[in-house]
Amino acid sequence: MTARRGSRPARTLARRARAIRLLVLDVDGVLTDGRLHYGPHGEEVKVFHVQDGLALVGAQRAGLQVAVLSGRASPAVSRRMADLGIGEAHQDVANKLQFLRGGLIRRLRVTPAQVAYMGDDLSDLPRLPPWVWPWLPPGV
Repeated sequence: MTARRGSRPARTLARRARAIRLLVLDVDGVLTDGRLHYGPHGEEVKVFHVQDGLALVGAQRAGLQVAVLSGRASPAVSRRMADLGIGEAHQDVANKLQFLRGGLIRRLRVTPAQVAYMGDDLSDLPRLPPWVWPWLPPGV
């Protein structure tokens, strides 16, 4: 179902979007294409899209806080997030919802209704509470 411009669902969606102050992103499958690449010496290689980086820098400049939560640890993620000025890059997070509830939201001084989450970890979706605004990348 698509909300028509000016309809009640569209107004509700617009109101919720204006309230967002924290964008939380998964890495694999959201900031990458989800495939695992290994170099000739077994090192993990991640491919990030430059346009995603431009959008994240622009979002931060506009005042949106951006955090990255990944269930895996990778030097490539650390490097990319540093390049983008994203200080809230958390890796090896086994339970992302617990991490959000356990301090990130409070520490960043946002309310749960001000959080939008994008991830493709289907195991996380059933546990997401109704206050999280979930987004899924294409193909999920």
